[in-house]
Amino acid sequence: MNSIIVKNLINRHLLGASAAIIIVLLSANIVISSINRDIMNENRQLEKQTEQVKKAVFQSLYLIHNADLALRGYVAFKDSRYLPPLQFAYEDRDSIYQTIEVPLSLQNYPLEEFNKLKDSINVYLDQCTRMKDLFDRKQLTEFNRLANEDKGYHLWLQYDQFNKRICRFEDTINEQAQQRYNDAQNSNHLIQGLLVIFCIPTLLFTVFYTYKQVSTAKKLRDAQRENIHLLAEQNEKLEGTVKERTAQIMNKQQELKEQYQQILEKNTQLARQREELVWQQEELVWQNNALVQAKKQQLESYVESIREKNEIIEAIQGKLNELKDREQVETDFIENFDIILRSTILTEEAWQKYKTTFESVYPHFFATLRYCYPHITDAEQRLAALIKLNLSLKECANTLGIAPESVRKARHRLKKRFHLTETDNIEVFIQNLSMKATC
Repeated sequence: MNSIIVKNLINRHLLGASAAIIIVLLSANIVISSINRDIMNENRQLEKQTEQVKKAVFQSLYLIHNADLALRGYVAFKDSRYLPPLQFAYEDRDSIYQTIEVPLSLQNYPLEEFNKLKDSINVYLDQCTRMKDLFDRKQLTEFNRLANEDKGYHLWLQYDQFNKRICRFEDTINEQAQQRYNDAQNSNHLIQGLLVIFCIPTLLFTVFYTYKQVSTAKKLRDAQRENIHLLAEQNEKLEGTVKERTAQIMNKQQELKEQYQQILEKNTQLARQREELVWQQEELVWQNNALVQAKKQQLESYVESIREKNEIIEAIQGKLNELKDREQVETDFIENFDIILRSTILTEEAWQKYKTTFESVYPHFFATLRYCYPHITDAEQRLAALIKLNLSLKECANTLGIAPESVRKARHRLKKRFHLTETDNIEVFIQNLSMKATC
Protein backbone atom coordinates (compact mmCIF):
# COMPACT_ATOMS: atom_id res chain seq x y z
CA MET A 1 0.00 0.00 0.00
CA ASN A 2 2.79 2.39 0.92
CA SER A 3 4.69 1.56 -2.30
CA ILE A 4 1.59 2.42 -4.37
CA ILE A 5 1.25 5.75 -2.57
CA VAL A 6 4.94 6.48 -3.18
CA LYS A 7 4.63 5.63 -6.89
CA ASN A 8 1.58 7.84 -7.24
CA LEU A 9 3.43 10.71 -5.58
CA ILE A 10 6.43 10.21 -7.90
CA ASN A 11 4.17 10.09 -10.94
CA ARG A 12 2.37 13.23 -9.86
CA HIS A 13 5.66 15.06 -9.30
CA LEU A 14 6.93 13.96 -12.72
CA LEU A 15 3.74 15.15 -14.38
CA GLY A 16 3.89 18.41 -12.46
CA ALA A 17 7.53 18.99 -13.41
CA SER A 18 6.85 18.18 -17.07
CA ALA A 19 3.82 20.43 -17.12
CA ALA A 20 5.85 23.24 -15.52
CA ILE A 21 8.61 22.84 -18.14
CA ILE A 22 6.04 22.84 -20.95
CA ILE A 23 4.36 25.95 -19.50
CA VAL A 24 7.74 27.69 -19.28
CA LEU A 25 8.59 26.71 -22.87
CA LEU A 26 5.16 27.81 -24.12
CA SER A 27 5.56 31.12 -22.29
CA ALA A 28 9.01 31.55 -23.79
CA ASN A 29 7.62 30.70 -27.22
CA ILE A 30 4.88 33.29 -26.79
CA VAL A 31 7.40 35.90 -25.66
CA ILE A 32 9.81 35.13 -28.51
CA SER A 33 6.93 35.13 -31.00
CA SER A 34 5.90 38.54 -29.67
CA ILE A 35 9.50 39.71 -29.99
CA ASN A 36 9.63 38.35 -33.56
CA ARG A 37 6.42 40.19 -34.36
CA ASP A 38 7.88 43.41 -32.95
CA ILE A 39 11.10 42.85 -34.90
CA MET A 40 9.12 42.24 -38.09
CA ASN A 41 7.13 45.41 -37.52
CA GLU A 42 10.35 47.25 -36.80
CA ASN A 43 11.93 45.82 -39.96
CA ARG A 44 8.96 46.90 -42.03
CA GLN A 45 9.16 50.34 -40.45
CA LEU A 46 12.90 50.51 -41.08
CA GLU A 47 12.47 49.39 -44.68
CA LYS A 48 9.77 52.00 -45.17
CA GLN A 49 11.96 54.60 -43.49
CA THR A 50 15.06 53.71 -45.49
CA GLU A 51 13.10 53.80 -48.73
CA GLN A 52 11.69 57.16 -47.69
CA VAL A 53 15.19 58.47 -46.97
CA LYS A 54 16.58 57.15 -50.27
CA LYS A 55 13.62 58.62 -52.13
CA ALA A 56 13.99 61.96 -50.40
CA VAL A 57 17.75 62.01 -51.09
CA PHE A 58 16.98 61.24 -54.72
CA GLN A 59 14.40 64.04 -54.73
CA SER A 60 17.11 66.44 -53.59
CA LEU A 61 18.73 65.73 -56.97
CA TYR A 62 15.54 67.08 -58.57
CA LEU A 63 16.24 70.42 -56.93
CA ILE A 64 19.58 70.59 -58.79
CA HIS A 65 18.13 69.35 -62.10
CA ASN A 66 15.06 71.61 -61.91
CA ALA A 67 17.16 74.68 -61.23
CA ASP A 68 19.62 73.75 -64.00
CA LEU A 69 16.92 72.95 -66.57
CA ALA A 70 14.92 76.09 -65.72
CA LEU A 71 17.98 78.31 -66.21
CA ARG A 72 19.11 76.58 -69.42
CA GLY A 73 15.60 76.66 -70.95
CA TYR A 74 15.14 80.31 -70.03
CA VAL A 75 18.53 81.29 -71.51
CA ALA A 76 18.08 79.15 -74.60
CA PHE A 77 14.54 80.25 -75.48
CA LYS A 78 14.29 83.52 -73.55
CA ASP A 79 10.83 82.47 -72.38
CA SER A 80 9.66 82.74 -68.73
CA ARG A 81 7.57 79.58 -69.13
CA TYR A 82 10.75 77.59 -68.42
CA LEU A 83 11.29 79.24 -65.00
CA PRO A 84 8.62 77.44 -62.82
CA PRO A 85 10.97 74.47 -62.09
CA LEU A 86 13.35 76.91 -60.41
CA GLN A 87 10.47 78.36 -58.39
CA PHE A 88 9.30 74.83 -57.47
CA ALA A 89 12.83 74.00 -56.34
CA TYR A 90 12.72 76.96 -53.93
CA GLU A 91 9.29 75.98 -52.62
CA ASP A 92 9.99 72.23 -52.24
CA ARG A 93 13.47 72.31 -50.77
CA ASP A 94 12.42 72.77 -47.11
CA SER A 95 9.97 69.85 -47.21
CA ILE A 96 12.58 67.63 -48.92
CA TYR A 97 15.21 68.63 -46.35
CA GLN A 98 12.77 67.82 -43.53
CA THR A 99 11.95 64.44 -45.07
CA ILE A 100 15.66 63.57 -45.07
CA GLU A 101 16.72 65.15 -41.79
CA VAL A 102 14.01 63.72 -39.46
CA PRO A 103 14.58 59.97 -40.16
CA LEU A 104 18.37 60.44 -40.25
CA SER A 105 18.20 62.06 -36.80
CA LEU A 106 16.12 59.14 -35.50
CA GLN A 107 18.72 56.74 -36.92
CA ASN A 108 21.55 58.70 -35.21
CA TYR A 109 23.23 59.42 -38.54
CA PRO A 110 25.75 62.31 -38.37
CA LEU A 111 24.16 65.27 -40.17
CA GLU A 112 27.32 67.30 -40.93
CA GLU A 113 27.60 66.02 -44.51
CA PHE A 114 23.87 66.49 -45.10
CA ASN A 115 24.04 70.06 -43.80
CA LYS A 116 26.93 70.76 -46.19
CA LEU A 117 24.93 69.34 -49.10
CA LYS A 118 21.89 71.36 -48.05
CA ASP A 119 23.99 74.55 -47.91
CA SER A 120 25.53 73.76 -51.32
CA ILE A 121 22.08 73.24 -52.88
CA ASN A 122 20.84 76.51 -51.38
CA VAL A 123 23.92 78.32 -52.72
CA TYR A 124 23.43 76.76 -56.17
CA LEU A 125 19.74 77.79 -56.24
CA ASP A 126 20.74 81.33 -55.28
CA GLN A 127 23.44 81.28 -58.01
CA CYS A 128 20.88 80.17 -60.62
CA THR A 129 18.62 83.03 -59.56
CA ARG A 130 21.55 85.42 -59.76
CA MET A 131 22.55 84.14 -63.25
CA LYS A 132 18.96 84.64 -64.40
CA ASP A 133 19.10 88.24 -63.15
CA LEU A 134 22.50 88.75 -64.88
CA PHE A 135 21.06 87.42 -68.12
CA ASP A 136 18.05 89.74 -67.78
CA ARG A 137 20.36 92.76 -67.24
CA LYS A 138 22.53 91.75 -70.26
CA GLN A 139 25.61 91.24 -68.04
CA LEU A 140 26.74 88.31 -70.17
CA THR A 141 30.40 88.43 -69.15
CA GLU A 142 29.63 87.76 -65.49
CA PHE A 143 26.94 85.28 -66.60
CA ASN A 144 29.43 83.32 -68.75
CA ARG A 145 32.01 83.35 -65.95
CA LEU A 146 29.56 81.78 -63.50
CA ALA A 147 28.36 79.33 -66.15
CA ASN A 148 31.95 78.23 -66.90
CA GLU A 149 32.52 77.44 -63.22
CA ASP A 150 30.03 74.57 -63.70
CA LYS A 151 29.11 74.43 -60.01
CA GLY A 152 26.18 72.17 -60.87
CA TYR A 153 28.59 69.37 -61.83
CA HIS A 154 30.55 69.75 -58.59
CA LEU A 155 27.27 69.80 -56.67
CA TRP A 156 26.21 66.59 -58.42
CA LEU A 157 29.50 64.93 -57.38
CA GLN A 158 28.88 66.04 -53.78
CA TYR A 159 25.34 64.65 -54.00
CA ASP A 160 26.59 61.38 -55.49
CA GLN A 161 29.04 60.80 -52.59
CA PHE A 162 26.34 61.62 -50.03
CA ASN A 163 23.82 59.34 -51.78
CA LYS A 164 26.27 56.41 -51.75
CA ARG A 165 26.97 56.85 -48.02
CA ILE A 166 23.27 57.07 -47.24
CA CYS A 167 22.56 53.91 -49.26
CA ARG A 168 25.34 52.02 -47.47
CA PHE A 169 24.11 53.29 -44.09
CA GLU A 170 20.50 52.33 -44.78
CA ASP A 171 21.55 48.92 -46.16
CA THR A 172 23.56 48.32 -42.98
CA ILE A 173 20.52 49.15 -40.84
CA ASN A 174 18.39 46.72 -42.84
CA GLU A 175 21.03 44.00 -42.56
CA GLN A 176 21.28 44.44 -38.79
CA ALA A 177 17.50 44.32 -38.42
CA GLN A 178 17.36 41.20 -40.59
CA GLN A 179 20.10 39.61 -38.45
CA ARG A 180 18.10 40.34 -35.27
CA TYR A 181 15.05 38.77 -36.87
CA ASN A 182 17.03 35.67 -37.89
CA ASP A 183 18.42 35.31 -34.36
CA ALA A 184 14.93 35.56 -32.90
CA GLN A 185 13.65 32.99 -35.40
CA ASN A 186 16.45 30.59 -34.44
CA SER A 187 15.54 31.02 -30.75
CA ASN A 188 11.90 30.37 -31.60
CA HIS A 189 12.82 27.19 -33.49
CA LEU A 190 14.91 26.03 -30.55
CA ILE A 191 12.03 26.55 -28.13
CA GLN A 192 9.63 24.74 -30.44
CA GLY A 193 12.06 21.80 -30.71
CA LEU A 194 12.32 21.60 -26.94
CA LEU A 195 8.52 21.69 -26.74
CA VAL A 196 8.30 18.69 -29.08
CA ILE A 197 10.95 16.80 -27.06
CA PHE A 198 9.12 17.37 -23.78
CA CYS A 199 5.53 17.18 -25.01
CA ILE A 200 5.60 13.75 -26.68
CA PRO A 201 6.95 11.79 -23.64
CA THR A 202 4.72 13.80 -21.35
CA LEU A 203 1.63 13.02 -23.42
CA LEU A 204 2.47 9.29 -23.53
CA PHE A 205 3.09 9.22 -19.81
CA THR A 206 -0.13 11.15 -19.22
CA VAL A 207 -2.13 8.62 -21.24
CA PHE A 208 -0.64 5.75 -19.26
CA TYR A 209 -1.13 7.50 -15.96
CA THR A 210 -4.70 8.43 -16.90
CA TYR A 211 -5.50 4.80 -17.75
CA LYS A 212 -4.29 3.74 -14.35
CA GLN A 213 -6.25 6.51 -12.69
CA VAL A 214 -9.44 5.43 -14.51
CA SER A 215 -8.94 1.86 -13.29
CA THR A 216 -8.35 3.04 -9.76
CA ALA A 217 -11.38 5.34 -10.02
CA LYS A 218 -13.57 2.40 -11.00
CA LYS A 219 -12.50 0.51 -7.91
CA LEU A 220 -13.17 3.61 -5.84
CA ARG A 221 -16.68 3.93 -7.29
CA ASP A 222 -17.47 0.36 -6.26
CA ALA A 223 -16.24 1.05 -2.77
CA GLN A 224 -18.26 4.30 -2.72
CA ARG A 225 -21.46 2.41 -3.59
CA GLU A 226 -21.00 0.24 -0.52
CA ASN A 227 -20.35 3.32 1.56
CA ILE A 228 -23.47 4.97 0.13
CA HIS A 229 -25.63 2.10 1.39
CA LEU A 230 -24.10 2.41 4.83
CA LEU A 231 -24.52 6.19 4.78
CA ALA A 232 -28.16 5.88 3.75
CA GLU A 233 -28.91 3.79 6.83
CA GLN A 234 -27.03 6.22 9.02
CA ASN A 235 -28.86 9.17 7.38
CA GLU A 236 -32.24 7.69 8.30
CA LYS A 237 -31.20 7.56 11.93
CA LEU A 238 -29.75 11.06 11.72
CA GLU A 239 -32.91 12.48 10.16
CA GLY A 240 -34.94 11.44 13.16
CA THR A 241 -32.41 12.96 15.49
CA VAL A 242 -32.29 16.14 13.39
CA LYS A 243 -36.05 16.54 13.39
CA GLU A 244 -36.15 16.22 17.15
CA ARG A 245 -33.27 18.65 17.54
CA THR A 246 -34.86 21.05 15.05
CA ALA A 247 -38.07 21.18 17.08
CA GLN A 248 -36.05 22.02 20.19
CA ILE A 249 -34.18 24.75 18.32
CA MET A 250 -37.42 26.24 16.99
CA ASN A 251 -38.82 26.43 20.52
CA LYS A 252 -35.61 28.03 21.70
CA GLN A 253 -35.71 30.55 18.84
CA GLN A 254 -39.29 31.47 19.78
CA GLU A 255 -38.18 32.14 23.34
CA LEU A 256 -35.25 34.22 22.09
CA LYS A 257 -37.57 36.15 19.79
CA GLU A 258 -39.85 37.05 22.68
CA GLN A 259 -36.84 38.09 24.76
CA TYR A 260 -35.55 40.16 21.84
CA GLN A 261 -38.90 41.92 21.56
CA GLN A 262 -38.77 42.77 25.25
CA ILE A 263 -35.22 44.12 24.83
CA LEU A 264 -36.38 46.28 21.91
CA GLU A 265 -39.14 47.77 24.04
CA LYS A 266 -36.67 48.49 26.85
CA ASN A 267 -34.23 50.05 24.36
CA THR A 268 -37.04 52.26 23.08
CA GLN A 269 -37.77 53.43 26.62
CA LEU A 270 -34.07 54.02 27.25
CA ALA A 271 -33.81 56.02 24.02
CA ARG A 272 -36.69 58.26 25.10
CA GLN A 273 -35.12 58.71 28.52
CA ARG A 274 -31.78 59.49 26.83
CA GLU A 275 -33.46 62.12 24.65
CA GLU A 276 -35.07 63.70 27.72
CA LEU A 277 -31.71 63.63 29.49
CA VAL A 278 -29.97 65.28 26.52
CA TRP A 279 -32.68 67.95 26.41
CA GLN A 280 -32.27 68.57 30.13
CA GLN A 281 -28.48 68.77 29.73
CA GLU A 282 -28.88 71.27 26.91
CA GLU A 283 -31.26 73.27 29.07
CA LEU A 284 -28.74 73.22 31.95
CA VAL A 285 -25.94 74.29 29.61
CA TRP A 286 -28.06 77.16 28.32
CA GLN A 287 -28.97 78.20 31.87
CA ASN A 288 -25.34 77.90 32.95
CA ASN A 289 -24.20 80.04 30.01
CA ALA A 290 -26.86 82.59 30.80
CA LEU A 291 -25.78 82.61 34.46
CA VAL A 292 -22.13 83.00 33.52
CA GLN A 293 -23.01 85.85 31.17
CA ALA A 294 -25.03 87.53 33.89
CA LYS A 295 -22.17 87.11 36.37
CA LYS A 296 -19.77 88.49 33.80
CA GLN A 297 -21.99 91.53 33.29
CA GLN A 298 -22.27 91.89 37.05
CA LEU A 299 -18.46 91.72 37.34
CA GLU A 300 -18.08 94.29 34.57
CA SER A 301 -20.59 96.55 36.32
CA TYR A 302 -18.63 96.12 39.56
CA VAL A 303 -15.39 97.06 37.82
CA GLU A 304 -17.09 100.04 36.23
CA SER A 305 -18.40 101.08 39.65
CA ILE A 306 -14.88 100.85 41.07
CA ARG A 307 -13.59 102.99 38.24
CA GLU A 308 -16.33 105.57 38.76
CA LYS A 309 -15.52 105.70 42.48
CA ASN A 310 -11.85 106.07 41.62
CA GLU A 311 -12.68 108.97 39.32
CA ILE A 312 -14.71 110.60 42.13
CA ILE A 313 -11.85 110.08 44.59
CA GLU A 314 -9.34 111.54 42.13
CA ALA A 315 -11.61 114.51 41.52
CA ILE A 316 -12.03 115.13 45.30
CA GLN A 317 -8.30 114.75 45.82
CA GLY A 318 -7.71 117.27 43.08
CA LYS A 319 -10.06 119.75 44.76
CA LEU A 320 -8.43 119.16 48.17
CA ASN A 321 -5.04 119.75 46.64
CA GLU A 322 -6.29 123.03 45.20
CA LEU A 323 -7.72 124.06 48.58
CA LYS A 324 -4.54 123.02 50.29
CA ASP A 325 -2.53 125.10 47.86
CA ARG A 326 -4.81 128.10 48.50
CA GLU A 327 -4.70 127.45 52.27
CA GLN A 328 -8.45 128.02 52.44
CA VAL A 329 -9.07 124.94 54.55
CA GLU A 330 -7.36 123.78 57.68
CA THR A 331 -4.53 121.31 57.26
CA ASP A 332 -5.96 118.83 59.79
CA PHE A 333 -9.24 118.73 57.94
CA ILE A 334 -7.48 117.99 54.66
CA GLU A 335 -5.35 115.25 56.17
CA ASN A 336 -8.37 113.62 57.86
CA PHE A 337 -10.35 113.79 54.66
CA ASP A 338 -7.40 112.37 52.71
CA ILE A 339 -7.29 109.43 55.15
CA ILE A 340 -10.98 108.86 54.52
CA LEU A 341 -10.41 108.86 50.76
CA ARG A 342 -7.54 106.44 51.09
CA SER A 343 -9.62 104.01 53.11
CA THR A 344 -10.29 100.78 51.16
CA ILE A 345 -13.18 100.58 48.76
CA LEU A 346 -12.80 96.80 48.65
CA THR A 347 -13.89 95.81 52.19
CA GLU A 348 -13.79 92.22 53.38
CA GLU A 349 -17.53 91.84 52.88
CA ALA A 350 -17.31 93.43 49.41
CA TRP A 351 -14.27 91.26 48.60
CA GLN A 352 -16.14 88.04 49.43
CA LYS A 353 -19.09 89.10 47.30
CA TYR A 354 -16.77 90.24 44.52
CA LYS A 355 -14.76 86.98 44.80
CA THR A 356 -17.90 84.86 44.43
CA THR A 357 -18.91 86.74 41.27
CA PHE A 358 -15.33 86.64 39.93
CA GLU A 359 -15.06 82.84 40.41
CA SER A 360 -18.34 82.28 38.56
CA VAL A 361 -16.81 84.05 35.53
CA TYR A 362 -13.26 82.71 35.94
CA PRO A 363 -13.86 79.42 37.81
CA HIS A 364 -10.25 78.18 37.76
CA PHE A 365 -8.37 81.41 38.42
CA PHE A 366 -7.94 81.30 42.24
CA ALA A 367 -7.61 77.49 42.21
CA THR A 368 -4.75 77.75 39.72
CA LEU A 369 -3.07 80.46 41.81
CA ARG A 370 -3.26 78.36 44.99
CA TYR A 371 -2.18 75.16 43.20
CA CYS A 372 0.78 76.66 41.35
CA TYR A 373 1.84 79.03 44.15
CA PRO A 374 0.80 77.49 47.50
CA HIS A 375 2.38 80.33 49.57
CA ILE A 376 0.48 83.14 47.85
CA THR A 377 -1.27 85.53 50.29
CA ASP A 378 -4.84 86.79 50.22
CA ALA A 379 -3.62 90.32 49.47
CA GLU A 380 -1.63 89.03 46.52
CA GLN A 381 -4.71 87.15 45.29
CA ARG A 382 -6.76 90.36 45.49
CA LEU A 383 -4.14 92.26 43.53
CA ALA A 384 -3.95 89.50 40.90
CA ALA A 385 -7.75 89.57 40.54
CA LEU A 386 -7.72 93.36 40.05
CA ILE A 387 -4.94 93.04 37.43
CA LYS A 388 -7.04 90.31 35.73
CA LEU A 389 -9.78 92.96 35.36
CA ASN A 390 -7.30 95.33 33.63
CA LEU A 391 -7.38 97.94 36.45
CA SER A 392 -4.54 100.44 36.29
CA LEU A 393 -2.00 100.93 39.07
CA LYS A 394 -3.81 104.02 40.38
CA GLU A 395 -7.21 102.25 40.19
CA CYS A 396 -5.77 99.32 42.15
CA ALA A 397 -4.37 101.73 44.72
CA ASN A 398 -7.69 103.54 45.21
CA THR A 399 -9.61 100.25 45.36
CA LEU A 400 -7.29 98.72 47.95
CA GLY A 401 -6.98 102.01 49.88
CA ILE A 402 -3.18 102.20 49.62
CA ALA A 403 -0.72 104.49 47.91
CA PRO A 404 0.26 103.86 44.28
CA GLU A 405 3.85 103.29 45.43
CA SER A 406 2.62 100.51 47.71
CA VAL A 407 0.77 98.92 44.79
CA ARG A 408 3.95 99.14 42.70
CA LYS A 409 5.91 97.33 45.41
CA ALA A 410 3.14 94.74 45.77
CA ARG A 411 3.21 94.15 42.00
CA HIS A 412 6.99 93.70 42.22
CA ARG A 413 6.61 91.10 45.00
CA LEU A 414 3.90 89.37 42.97
CA LYS A 415 6.23 89.12 39.95
CA LYS A 416 8.82 87.47 42.18
CA ARG A 417 6.11 85.13 43.46
CA PHE A 418 5.38 84.17 39.82
CA HIS A 419 9.14 83.82 39.08
CA LEU A 420 8.98 86.55 36.43
CA THR A 421 11.90 88.68 35.28
CA GLU A 422 11.91 92.48 35.13
CA THR A 423 11.21 92.40 31.41
CA ASP A 424 8.23 90.03 31.73
CA ASN A 425 4.75 91.55 31.56
CA ILE A 426 2.73 90.59 34.63
CA GLU A 427 -0.57 91.62 32.99
CA VAL A 428 -0.04 89.19 30.09
CA PHE A 429 1.05 86.44 32.51
CA ILE A 430 -2.06 86.82 34.68
CA GLN A 431 -4.39 86.99 31.66
CA ASN A 432 -3.03 83.63 30.44
CA LEU A 433 -2.74 82.01 33.89
CA SER A 434 -6.23 80.56 34.12
CA MET A 435 -5.88 78.98 30.69
CA LYS A 436 -2.82 76.92 31.68
CA ALA A 437 -3.43 73.22 32.28
CA THR A 438 -0.24 72.91 34.35
CA CYS A 439 2.06 75.33 36.11
